[in-house]
Amino acid sequence: MDVGHNQDAARVLATNLDAMKQPGGRVVVLLGMLADKQPDLFVEALKQVVDDWWLLTLDCDRGLGAVQLASRIESQAKAEQLFDNVTDALDHALSSLSNQDIMLVTGSFVTVELLLRALSDSGEQN
Repeated sequence: MDVGHNQDAARVLATNLDAMKQPGGRVVVLLGMLADKQPDLFVEALKQVVDDWWLLTLDCDRGLGAVQLASRIESQAKAEQLFDNVTDALDHALSSLSNQDIMLVTGSFVTVELLLRALSDSGEQN
């Protein structure tokens, strides 16, 4: 989890993810962002180390829907999955990711808050 939401934060994340990536493993990003941010620049800085982009709807005042977010990043990356809620994203992650994979949840404080609440509600530990 990381609350980064700008290009500078994404550059640091890219460096760290590259160092953490396991042989045979994938890097999957669950991205949710607010409408007043620049998701295309965020994705541009990360795209060299990310294998799959999963987009999350942020259902809040300034939140982007997953479809809107997909259209704002399409010049940089293709979204593999779109989720309307974080619970569906977690269910998909549990059924499709391996131990070698990294799932980064990022793009906003709101995105990380949604994940933490979902984990707390499910009784799982992070």
